[in-house]
Amino acid sequence: TGLSSNPKENLVINGDFQVWQRSTDDTSDVVSGYCGPDRWQKAWYGGTVIGKQVAITTGTPFDEGFRNSFQMKCTSTSTGTDRFAQFEYRFEAQDLAKSGWKYTDSNSKIRVQFWAKCSLAGKYWAQLQTYDGTKRDYPYSFNLSADTWTKISFAIPGDSNITMNNDTGHGASLCVFAYLGTGITNDTGSATE
Repeated sequence: TGLSSNPKENLVINGDFQVWQRSTDDTSDVVSGYCGPDRWQKAWYGGTVIGKQVAITTGTPFDEGFRNSFQMKCTSTSTGTDRFAQFEYRFEAQDLAKSGWKYTDSNSKIRVQFWAKCSLAGKYWAQLQTYDGTKRDYPYSFNLSADTWTKISFAIPGDSNITMNNDTGHGASLCVFAYLGTGITNDTGSATE
């Protein structure tokens, strides 16, 4: 998993899911919060979702050096239009403020990349949300084939209304949705390059 303003710098800490100080098999019914890999959260509304560490033993992610993944598994379902299940990474504002991304310039972009695999083929979503200043949401949809690792990559443009404080506060979130109900909407725009 990665977010970078230059091709060699990854701003996501523990994006390779190597560190799991809490538990590598989260069977608790914690609706949201840190309960698996360090720096990552899972959250959902409706149904029951568990998370666990799953080894990567073959394929292109393995060839690129990845050995672990974060699996989100639905153990009971809910069909409400406002239901969701997501992974979330929260960036400290200072990490983005000092990344080299000119976040107030619409010509400057930051790239989000990650590997994804699912048991059900279909359309999925990821989103970067900024929190300092005027909140901005940048959603991105992508299609996955069943049981196949796919590299997802998209760019987020800067915006004159974005503020990034030089502090350890919650500057932005990267959310990857395992499920997103049809009744959920975002604040603004889409991610394009």
